[in-house]
Amino acid sequence: MNMTLTLKLFGSFRNYGQELTLEVPENGQVSDLRLALLESLKKQEPNEEALKKLISTSRFATDKAVLEEEDYVKNINELAILPPVSGGAK
Repeated sequence: MNMTLTLKLFGSFRNYGQELTLEVPENGQVSDLRLALLESLKKQEPNEEALKKLISTSRFATDKAVLEEEDYVKNINELAILPPVSGGAK
């Protein structure tokens, strides 16, 4: 079973709108959210490799915390994606 999340878009993600509605597994984690975002945006983005890099270097956050990759997104209705500000190099 899937659940629906609203993802607010910031920075370079604003090219795709102000927010997206995504479906992830009911017991989904941030990693599942990344995959759902990629599937949603690759229809609009011809450079899939650049999109993958942008998504992989971005962080997801609630109104209270920045989430880690293994965090569950259950019971979270609204999230934001925070792209890297200065290149995002690790």
